[in-house]
Amino acid sequence: MPQVEQTLEMRGMPRALIVDYLLSIGGLPVGQGKFLGSDWEVIIGDEHSINLGSIRIPARELIFRAEEELCRSMVTAFRLEFLSAGG
Repeated sequence: MPQVEQTLEMRGMPRALIVDYLLSIGGLPVGQGKFLGSDWEVIIGDEHSINLGSIRIPARELIFRAEEELCRSMVTAFRLEFLSAGG
């Protein structure tokens, strides 16, 4: 099956939490921001800032690569893990 790629932008989430999650699902760090699982890959992008009025929020992109169904389920599980209402 061909791999697909899905990109998410995470705002206000510490990199360490993302790394811990990827390690907990079996990812192995293989380079600067790159994690490999048995049949998936996630790349954590560099941090940049988003300005919302006078507020600066740290943000970064995550790139998920896997077979289509696996990629969809990984992104769904990731979003549920980091679901936040703020406040």
